[in-house]
Amino acid sequence: MSKSKSNQSYIIPDGLKQKEKIDVGLKLLKLEGMRFSFDALARDYIKQQKTSYDFLESLTEIECSWKHDNRVEYLIKNARFPFIRSIYDFDFDFQPNINKQQIMELASCRFIERGENIIFLGKSGVGKTHLIISLGMEAIDKLYSVRYLHIGDLIESINRTTNNGDDLYKLLKNLLRFRLLILDEMNPYNVSPESSKFLFKLLWERHEQRRSTIFASNHDLKEWVVLFGSKNRAEAVMDRILTRQMYEIITIEGPSHRAERGENSLKLL
Repeated sequence: MSKSKSNQSYIIPDGLKQKEKIDVGLKLLKLEGMRFSFDALARDYIKQQKTSYDFLESLTEIECSWKHDNRVEYLIKNARFPFIRSIYDFDFDFQPNINKQQIMELASCRFIERGENIIFLGKSGVGKTHLIISLGMEAIDKLYSVRYLHIGDLIESINRTTNNGDDLYKLLKNLLRFRLLILDEMNPYNVSPESSKFLFKLLWERHEQRRSTIFASNHDLKEWVVLFGSKNRAEAVMDRILTRQMYEIITIEGPSHRAERGENSLKLL
């Protein structure tokens, strides 16, 4: 018989004081929020003469909050955002042509549950990256897995792995597992045949698995053809991005924030 991979014992050793037993037990059960809170909370509740139900309710809430915060921290790290932005920091007054109600509806992340796609179009500096990252942050707060990628970086990753089919397969599977994929700067790069095939397969499979993707681009959708290697392939994948009304296209026609501030146009907004 093969031995169990885990030798973890859940038996609390004898000879410990009550507080030590509770500490060890919570550690074994990986209830770290409760572990670091129970002693101070217990003393406070005894002073206030609250019930054991009140105590347990508070401990449970603390543990749930602890686990949520740790999960959010992990998801943010895994998303690999170039910076963090909040939807509540976006200056809608500066871009009055944007429908704030529409953006806040997207922030509810119901589009992810429905497997819908979102496309942001507009010139550089109008706030596309701010919005897509802030929507990614809203998704993470609701514990959806998110991955942000600049399309140029993705193409470089594909090119580095084109000589290894296994690595390409792993890259594809990795990007398919995220509930929300954010592809920034979907601009008409000249790509290799391997890269165009990969992009086609990635978006095709995400459509089949009802995984949502947010796109941002300075260019019209018609100019994305070069990314997929041929007009037929581009039409096929775009049809899946836009089909069954499972999408929103948001065009931002307002002024550039960076031009307003006199900032370097290469700095992401």
